[in-house]
Amino acid sequence: MHAQARRPKLERAIVLELLSGEDERVWSCAELAAAIGAPREAVEEAVRQLRDVGILDASANGVCATSAAVRLDALGLIGI
Repeated sequence: MHAQARRPKLERAIVLELLSGEDERVWSCAELAAAIGAPREAVEEAVRQLRDVGILDASANGVCATSAAVRLDALGLIGI
């Protein structure tokens, strides 16, 4: 299997967008792509990579930050 290149800036933008709201909303990849101004295909790949390392939950219903990522943000360890 060919490993995809990481895109740290895109991954950071996705995580920050997911954590930026007051509520824990579920986003589609298309919504995330539009919100951060990135190609949908690149967002989909970054979401897969972030899901694979446990930062995001992703399913057919959409994408959201894991409870661990939300807790780290609440502790001030993720700067928005």
